Amino acid sequence: MNKSLLGLALCVAGAARAQLFHLGIDISDPANVVFSATSLPSTQDDFGKRAFDGITLGLFFNPALPTQVGGVFAGNLRAWSMPIVYDTWASDDVTPGLVTDLSIYTTGPGFNFPETFDTHFQALAGSASIDLSAYLANFQPEGTSGPIFAGSSGNLGSPIGTWQITAVPELPVAAHLALYGVGFVGLAVYRRSRKA
Repeated sequence: MNKSLLGLALCVAGAARAQLFHLGIDISDPANVVFSATSLPSTQDDFGKRAFDGITLGLFFNPALPTQVGGVFAGNLRAWSMPIVYDTWASDDVTPGLVTDLSIYTTGPGFNFPETFDTHFQALAGSASIDLSAYLANFQPEGTSGPIFAGSSGNLGSPIGTWQITAVPELPVAAHLALYGVGFVGLAVYRRSRKA
């Protein structure tokens, strides 16, 4: 197989892999678990929620946590449709009695801001981190993925995307580099074919 075509195929595969999920989660440092949004659009429309409703990562903890826990969510992760960032996290039980889910939402100023997810626009933007070192026994292995819902168990909405545990902390950067790689390889293949 032509080396240029092989390089092109690998770059395309890398770009596609980087864009299979909406929210990448790097758990390599449990005291600083990083959540990074990709540029994928929402998988379903969801209207009528607020920043306080936020998003829920379904089936995030396994095994389930024994009690509800929560804390500060630091960074600039938000729904793409709003300027208000999420500032709080809490474990949740979308299935009553099973604390397996992770809700991310806003409790500070702007908590009543409308949150909209639309299949024509990017679902989430930014990145943030939380300390989950106390729950290391409840982490899923790398490569695990699950649904992201608009809202929380008290006001659950549509599935708007997918989360995935990954070793790549900066997903948007990785995706862009892979796409640039595709462009450069394509240019090299084109130039080589013109010389022949």
